[in-house]
Amino acid sequence: MYNVLIVDDEKIEREGIRFLLSREEGDFHIFEASNGKQALNVLRSENIDLLLTDIKMPHMDGLELSKRAKEENEELQIVIFSGYNDFTFAQEAIRYGVKEYVLKPVDPDIFHETIGKIKQEIEKNKNNKIRSHVVDKRLRHEVPVQIQTKASDFIHAQGKGRGELSEQTMYRMVGNFPDAEKS
Repeated sequence: MYNVLIVDDEKIEREGIRFLLSREEGDFHIFEASNGKQALNVLRSENIDLLLTDIKMPHMDGLELSKRAKEENEELQIVIFSGYNDFTFAQEAIRYGVKEYVLKPVDPDIFHETIGKIKQEIEKNKNNKIRSHVVDKRLRHEVPVQIQTKASDFIHAQGKGRGELSEQTMYRMVGNFPDAEKS
C-alpha cells in the first residue's frame, strides 16, 4: 500500500489527481490537503510515501512545502503539478529533491509513467530499509555471540579463569586495542 498526500487549493484538481490514481495499479491510501500548512500537519502525523502537490497555493506554496517535507523525511517522493511552464520553478524544485515536475493540464500518459517511476523508487527505499533492519538485527545478535565465543576459546586455551584476564587481553581479543602487550 502507498500512502499518498494530494495537495492543491482547488478541490477539482485534487479530485482529478485522485481519479488518475484510481486508474493506476496498486493500493493507494489517499490523504488530501488544500494548502501547504495543512499538508505539513498530515505529513507529520501520517507515514506518507508520496506527496503530489500544486506549486501555487495560499499560506505556503508547493516549493516551500517540498523543501520542508524533505527536511523532515528524506525518503519522501515528491511530484509537483503546475500550470507554470517556468524553468526557474522546475530548477528550484529539483534543488529541494522533487522527483518530477509535471505541467497542468496533466496528461494521463505522463501521469502513468511518473507514478510508475515513483512506485519503483518507493519499493527500492522500502527494500533497502528492510535489508538494513535485517543486517542491524543480525549484527546485534551475532557480533556479541562471536565476541563471547572468542573470549571463551581464549580463556580455555590459556587455562586461566575469567578473573585472571587483563583488560588489555580482552581488548586484543576483539581487535580494539592493537598496542596491547601480549600476556
